[in-house]
Amino acid sequence: MTRRFAALALGVLAAMVALCGVDLPYSGEWDFFPALEKCCSGRLAFADLWRQDHEHRVIFQRGLMLLMARASAWDVRWELAASLVLALAAFLVVARRFDQRGWALAVAAGLSFSLAAWGNWLWGIQVGLFLSFLAFFGAITLLLHEREVLASLCAVVASYSFATGLLAWPVGLALLWSQRRKRAARIWGACGLAVGVLYFAGYEPQGPPGAPLSPPRLLAYVLIFLGSPLCSWSDGLASLLGLSGLAGFVVLWRRERPPEAAAWAAYAVGGAAMAAVGRSGEGLHQALSTRYITMAVPLWLGLLLLIERASLSRKKELLGSLAALMLANSAYGALGFLYRDGQMRLDRDELRRLEPHPVLTMPWPPAEETAARSLFLKEHRLSLFRDGVPPPRSGPEPAALTPGFFEGEISRTELSDGRSLVKGWALERASGLAPRTLFFYSGGRLAFSGRPYIPHLARAVKAGRIGALVSGFSFIFPRERLGPDLRVVASGPAGASAL
Repeated sequence: MTRRFAALALGVLAAMVALCGVDLPYSGEWDFFPALEKCCSGRLAFADLWRQDHEHRVIFQRGLMLLMARASAWDVRWELAASLVLALAAFLVVARRFDQRGWALAVAAGLSFSLAAWGNWLWGIQVGLFLSFLAFFGAITLLLHEREVLASLCAVVASYSFATGLLAWPVGLALLWSQRRKRAARIWGACGLAVGVLYFAGYEPQGPPGAPLSPPRLLAYVLIFLGSPLCSWSDGLASLLGLSGLAGFVVLWRRERPPEAAAWAAYAVGGAAMAAVGRSGEGLHQALSTRYITMAVPLWLGLLLLIERASLSRKKELLGSLAALMLANSAYGALGFLYRDGQMRLDRDELRRLEPHPVLTMPWPPAEETAARSLFLKEHRLSLFRDGVPPPRSGPEPAALTPGFFEGEISRTELSDGRSLVKGWALERASGLAPRTLFFYSGGRLAFSGRPYIPHLARAVKAGRIGALVSGFSFIFPRERLGPDLRVVASGPAGASAL
């Protein structure tokens, strides 16, 4: 039964990634572009792999991404698939420490493959996080089996795939010292010091974007971070869960002391502290970023291992409570999959048209930089340009409109930089279904066409139709694309009307 649940959790995740994964480089993934360009022109050097990426040195991540990009004409979905494979491998390493028939392993599988971490599952560049994750778990397991050489190689891969991988060295050192393997500990510490010196050679500090938080708020950030695998929608509840998880771990650790559980928990706490130092200026809510959920999961894996091995009178009830929270958070994450899928598909269509002033839903590099890189991708038929350029847009004829066929709301806000934020929602009045396409007219011409992509659970419940779930939209128009007048037309299979 446990294995079936683990397979189900992985299957649901894989299905969501297959349905919502879009072949489009997103956000920081465009920073990978210079290495790809040099690789395509035969000018790639080690310095391009070594180049700092924010707080990270990502030699192995960048090398893996280049191999997949050359094999697939940079199809980002290959990176998403690789993340799933690496996550599965990491889970299999962890699963060997659990009772294969116990429900603790089933909850561990649900956490490891949670939909709540959709920001990692749908972002190709996060393959580096999962590679580092696997290498960290591998290093700890190999140390427990006294395979220090192989463990050190795993720790090197972890360190140079994602910044939190550096934690393999202090965590591994503490593990060796606790087992009184002092000679191995000294060698491990020397290797870790050498890796750290190389890592920070020429390192450029990445300061937080805002003022740092006070120590109490830094602690609150860490607790929210640690509670995010069970609650990613409420700062207060997440911090309470994070505190409960830490307290429960400390209490149970006094009964059973498996070293791997302590190592996993130390990784999560260390990752939370690193994030708090580097991102604290963005406020407490940033600790709930979906990208951080995967890094906090090891605390709960360690706690589950302790619960499984402890003699508790209400063990089933405790595991049931953790499972309920995990499932609720994963269900909430499914909305994130739908949201990001809509954003990515809209932006992919817009960027493929090579518009000089694109209407986008997410942050991208400056327009000039994006245009130049898009032209390179088009020339080499890479990524979003493997299938050419889409045909010109066309909207419904005025005679085809049926007044009142769709209902909805539209608001327009003028931003300080001269752009316009247009947002709202639309549903077919009779059926309660969301429109397939939204057409935005300005100055008598079609300025843009898109579709709803923002989930509204309450509106879907009110309409009583799952088709009403994704009914919201929000677009930022450059001043060159939208004049003072605005007309929005919603269109579906059965009809169209102005909103």
